[in-house]
Amino acid sequence: MVSLFGQLYVKTKEVGREIGWGLNTALKLRNMARYKPDALLSEEDAKDVLDLAERVIETLSKRIDD
Repeated sequence: MVSLFGQLYVKTKEVGREIGWGLNTALKLRNMARYKPDALLSEEDAKDVLDLAERVIETLSKRIDD
């Protein structure tokens, strides 16, 4: 899904590259949390992912409203 989002929105420059990078980072954190029992994820990691989710929702909501 992250890859498809990148193809549809980031490569076409409908959203900024920082959102694409953020989604890739969030996916890596998710994979660490799920598959590495000893992974140390911070509160800051969680806040960053939540902030990213808000930015994605806000950005795409603007696109829908246009």
